[in-house]
Amino acid sequence: MLVWGLPACDVKSPDRGAIYPILPNGDGNITEGSGYNIFAVKEGVLYTPRRGVLEGVTRKTVLEIAEAMQCAVRVEEVPVGLIYECEEMFFCSTAGGIMPVTSLDGAPVGDGKVGPLTLRIWEQYWQLHSDPRVSFAIDYRSAEVAAH
Repeated sequence: MLVWGLPACDVKSPDRGAIYPILPNGDGNITEGSGYNIFAVKEGVLYTPRRGVLEGVTRKTVLEIAEAMQCAVRVEEVPVGLIYECEEMFFCSTAGGIMPVTSLDGAPVGDGKVGPLTLRIWEQYWQLHSDPRVSFAIDYRSAEVAAH
């Protein structure tokens, strides 16, 4: 099993040395990253911003996984301060899947390791890739024939 975390996350921008910036809005809340959604876990509750985000399929899948796990989820305004106080954080994107975050502005997120809820969601997410109900091969040759 692969367990890893993204280093050098930053709330504002790459000019502060961040590899993966987190974009805040003008009201002091986080929105998203440059191509990824943001989730934070505080006191067992999974938080993700409700505004200023791409509401993509991977984000929707994470929310469905959390619901199936009976995890408390709050899709609402997420103040910047919450991510500095959270025990776990991860990003998600179509290309990267679930990407655990272990440091923020040079300080560890939680204990600096991938958190247990993040790991469970990560495992469930990748298990879905072999579930024929939601993941299946597309025969592009048939699509080309139908287009002509």
